[in-house]
Amino acid sequence: MRQLVATGVRNARSRQASIHVPSRPGRITRGVRGTLAAAFAVLTISASGVGAQAKLPTLQRIDSRGLDTIGPERAPSAVAISSSGVVAFTGAFDSRNRAVTIVDTAGRVLARVGPPGQGPGELGVPLQLAFTSTEVVAVEVATRRVSRFGFDGALHGSATMPAPLILVGATGDSLDMLQWPVGNASKPVLDFIRVSPLSLSGRVLLSGQAPVLQPLSEEGRQKGNTLASIIYIADGGSVVAANVGSYRLLGIEPDGRVSFETRGARVSTRPGETPLYAVGGLQRDGMQRIWALGADQATGHTFADLYLKGRYLGRLDLPCKGAASISGSFIAILCTASEAADRDVRLSVYRIQERR
Repeated sequence: MRQLVATGVRNARSRQASIHVPSRPGRITRGVRGTLAAAFAVLTISASGVGAQAKLPTLQRIDSRGLDTIGPERAPSAVAISSSGVVAFTGAFDSRNRAVTIVDTAGRVLARVGPPGQGPGELGVPLQLAFTSTEVVAVEVATRRVSRFGFDGALHGSATMPAPLILVGATGDSLDMLQWPVGNASKPVLDFIRVSPLSLSGRVLLSGQAPVLQPLSEEGRQKGNTLASIIYIADGGSVVAANVGSYRLLGIEPDGRVSFETRGARVSTRPGETPLYAVGGLQRDGMQRIWALGADQATGHTFADLYLKGRYLGRLDLPCKGAASISGSFIAILCTASEAADRDVRLSVYRIQERR
């Protein structure tokens, strides 16, 4: 599941961009191309582990003067990116202490929203962020409030969730969320639902009590944590469910039929790696690939295992560690620790480039 976020320090400081070279296996080469808006530092990140022969995409870092001088100031923070490359993130406060900054890929600030409070357009913490096709959506977990903003910062409306919901992402103009089922066991598996951001009502895509999820639930029980053991992502008309304690995915059709199953035995793991989905959950790019984000427990280094319709494609070692958001052909990463230079967190944006 995506990490919930808190606030950061108030004063943004300018900094020099840096590119962290992972010490893990994988090859990185650099090149520089000029554009009117930005210079692109090209990172070619090779796969490691099973599936390294597959044609995995590469990541092309977008460097710009604007991105070099703006970003979150302290971890933890939240980030979301749209299919057009617009980024929203928390943890970089201006003179009005507004919690969310919206920028384009050149680092130009489009808007800042959410001064602290509970009134219209005000925001508290922690926050989760997502983009619909026309809006930035901010979810306040503690108060169950969902606020919608235009890319220009205009408040489009807000509503209160009828029950605790955890934001997974957005599909078109709908929100995909997790909800505790009503009247179930003390450690339930979460329902996966799709709701309208206006009314926060919708339909259950997959019940946490569905029989098809029992094997995944059993894996969670064996590890002593059923509650957070199942996560989901919508994949077209179907749902992909995964267990955070293992390397296993299920593709589930609307009628409950299992369309594919990828077991952990098919993916080689290294000593010290945490469960595959414990860092960033499941996300999907514009080519309909599922990205499963994980981390090495010893080093904190993050990686992405890529799947397409149940087929394991291989692993990308990501260029830095931190929370990530993927949409279309873009990925935004909040790089933390040593990669962040003079602040705790650095915003890095990449294009997902297909190999030819």
